[in-house]
Amino acid sequence: MSTQDCLQQLCDETPEFSLCYQAFLEFYTRPVDDCRIVICGLANAGKSALVNALSLSLPTTGSDEPSAAEAMVPFYIDTPGLDIPFTPGAGAWEKAIGADIIVLTHDLRQGALTDPEMAFLRSLKERFPDLRQRMIVALTHGDKAAYQILERLSAIHRNLGILFLSSCHAIPAESYPDPAGSRVPVLLLELNRIQALQQQLQLVIRSYQGGLSGMRSAGIKALLDRLDSWIAGAIKTRKKRITLGEAELNQTFSLWQRDLQRLGETLRFRINDVRQR
Repeated sequence: MSTQDCLQQLCDETPEFSLCYQAFLEFYTRPVDDCRIVICGLANAGKSALVNALSLSLPTTGSDEPSAAEAMVPFYIDTPGLDIPFTPGAGAWEKAIGADIIVLTHDLRQGALTDPEMAFLRSLKERFPDLRQRMIVALTHGDKAAYQILERLSAIHRNLGILFLSSCHAIPAESYPDPAGSRVPVLLLELNRIQALQQQLQLVIRSYQGGLSGMRSAGIKALLDRLDSWIAGAIKTRKKRITLGEAELNQTFSLWQRDLQRLGETLRFRINDVRQR
């Protein structure tokens, strides 16, 4: 079987392997300054409005000589709601695989992060260990929860602290916007504050070791590690099948050998019986 045939077999057996392999190939055809920013969240959280606002707003620069982060070409990618039934090829997880930055859009009216949001982040964190360094939480509809903003911000930071630190400590509300613990940017967002989000996106890139290229290299490594684990698993499964197949063949051979031996003993007994008559 050729290498291509093996790859195709793995892609057919494991859809997630196919997605990661395609994302791995796309990394090498993507321009170096292309930054893919995937906007995720529940249905009606304001994802599409955010994508449109970001796409129409020009990024700000702090000097005449733009940094690598400021010179990036952002591509904002909308995704289906995390609570919408899964559609193969169009799910938020599938689009997030090749992302440079993840923006989780959270409706502040929901309070703390919901179960679908936490499950999505856990799934991403399992596959991309540096998720905390490449994600932002953008809070929408804050005007409809004005009297509970601090309480809900504290609950969200607790969610993030549990996710990334596996421990939950009391986070005082007055520690917003940068409470000890989660270290994930959480931005209370209104459409007139789009530039603040753009500046935060640039800050995420600048604060990552190696900038956008370092972020890209880490993403490729995470995909390679994931692909390698699947390949190792596939090899182990096939070896087990071969071993089981050999055992079955050996067992079958033993049964044949026993039956032939019994048949031979029966024939010899009858022959001897005939001779003695």
